Amino acid sequence: MTAYRTRILQDVIDRRLTTRLAATRFGISDSHFRRLLQRYREHKQFSVVNRHRGEPGNRQLLPGLAGRALRI
Repeated sequence: MTAYRTRILQDVIDRRLTTRLAATRFGISDSHFRRLLQRYREHKQFSVVNRHRGEPGNRQLLPGLAGRALRI
């Protein structure tokens, strides 16, 4: 999917596609797409990947809590 997204972002930069049409292809608002485009211009390929990759999830239990619950 990232190749598809980068191609659309590059089409907008090359003025072959409008931001409004690109946003509808992504299924997001025009303002959200403009923020994504700005991040792409600054960081290129790394902006398309989720920035929270490799970090623990928000719903993760504290260490040892699952073991305590099972002992009870």
